[in-house]
Amino acid sequence: MSQFLPEGFILKGAYQILARLGQGGFAVTYRALDIVQNKEVCIKESFVAQFQVRAEDQSVQLQDQRYEQDVAEINRNVVAEAKALSELNHKGVVGVQGFFEENNTIYIVLDYIKGETLKQLVERLKNGGSQLGGNQLRHIFLHLAEAMAFVHENGMLHQDISPDNVMIRQEDLDPVLIDFGSVARLEIEASTQSRLAFFKDGYSPPELYRREDRPTKASDVYSLAATMVFAITGSKPPDAIVRAKKQEPITGLLDSWVVHTRWDVPLENAMKLDPERRIKDLRPMINAFLRPIVPPPPTPPPPPAWKKVIAAALVMLPFVACCLGWYWRHQQSETHRKTAEHLLMTIPEFPLSLVADELSSWPTSAGVYSRSAAQQDKSMWEDCSHLSMTRFAPDTAGWFSYTRMAAVDEYTDTVKIGGWLQFDLFSGKVVGWKEGNHYVDRLQNP
Repeated sequence: MSQFLPEGFILKGAYQILARLGQGGFAVTYRALDIVQNKEVCIKESFVAQFQVRAEDQSVQLQDQRYEQDVAEINRNVVAEAKALSELNHKGVVGVQGFFEENNTIYIVLDYIKGETLKQLVERLKNGGSQLGGNQLRHIFLHLAEAMAFVHENGMLHQDISPDNVMIRQEDLDPVLIDFGSVARLEIEASTQSRLAFFKDGYSPPELYRREDRPTKASDVYSLAATMVFAITGSKPPDAIVRAKKQEPITGLLDSWVVHTRWDVPLENAMKLDPERRIKDLRPMINAFLRPIVPPPPTPPPPPAWKKVIAAALVMLPFVACCLGWYWRHQQSETHRKTAEHLLMTIPEFPLSLVADELSSWPTSAGVYSRSAAQQDKSMWEDCSHLSMTRFAPDTAGWFSYTRMAAVDEYTDTVKIGGWLQFDLFSGKVVGWKEGNHYVDRLQNP
């Protein structure tokens, strides 16, 4: 059995169902024809899918008798909603023509708005590769915020503001708030609320996820700002619970022109997770939307192709130079390398011709010696029982490290000396020397 009234069904002998418009948690809406006045209207039927089912005679029946008190309470408050809305007279709020009881439920007769929901409009444009322009958004935002402020000033809340509850008039793009369930939801007892979900992911503030918290004007402000973010971006904002975990600002979702127009700050303040820190008055948002659209600075044109080639060449030049230098170093003669390795076996008695002019002396374990003194003092190394050395990158910088051991007394002591020498592979000269804690580089004066 279908859960909806069939096309052609007559209500109260005056309203003929033409088509179903939508369904929410509390009601089903239909497009209908007022047979008496020969005009289209919108019929809202109180139908709680969690509690009720459709019978064959189209009446609305309880799924279980234990829900009888809950449904009766909801219907009483739907009547209260209709009465309250009938007293509101604003072009941005759907008009109420009356209400009646039939099929074991309540029906509200509303003005029929020719157009589409904000959600349908944004998604239709998105599928066609476009979106609402800045001035169009400004028009919708201003009228929507003013309508919501009017509702608040008359002591009511909406509690379900979202893109599918905002109709956009076809002829002038004026927004109209629909699907008011605020009076009913505010008055429903906690026992019934515990079995009903009042939040809508992406558009409901965090307090609506907590059954013990009561909604306020700030709750509507959050939902209104989230609806505006959807209209700008074409995507549903992150759920309040997800935002609470990630702590991501809304500003990062907005286009650059929105930031330049300075709409980002009021939207961010309207979507603060803490209701105590959230703005409660819609006037700051209205003032922000009165500002003219400010496009971001134009993106500079890309450079000509020849400039790109030159820029790429300049970037690659140091890398190419390094590669060539590395290749040149590694293609040098092996003569200097072999000479340097031989020096390690003759330390400190290497030929004077292989010592750079800048290096006139070098330290040893026994002190600092001149070239001639170091070569004359051979007795220290005559009983050398072991000499070992290891090379450190001799093929690139000419640095060698070594360790040698001299037996001073073969029974009692051994002297272990370590150091390194720097050998220039290109000049074939010793330019640096260290043994122990001493070091003489090529720039030291004699």
